[in-house]
Amino acid sequence: MFDDLKDGFEWLIDQFWDGLVALFEGLLSIIPVPEFVDQARNYFLSAASALEYPMYVMGIDVGVPMVFGAWLIRFIIRRLPIVG
Repeated sequence: MFDDLKDGFEWLIDQFWDGLVALFEGLLSIIPVPEFVDQARNYFLSAASALEYPMYVMGIDVGVPMVFGAWLIRFIIRRLPIVG
């Protein structure tokens, strides 16, 4: 009996959250997208092709992951009670 009650309660919560998400999506779809957002997307896409070679020459494709990895390792090491 408690399993049926639990299942019914879980179904009710799922329906509530699904309705809430649908309501939020509906409210967001009402808001119009400004023109400058479309223009900015076009500018970024054109800039990406122009910056691709200089970024490759500077080694950003290798360097940025290394820097973020080092930051992550430093963060983890500082959380160790003996070292940090």
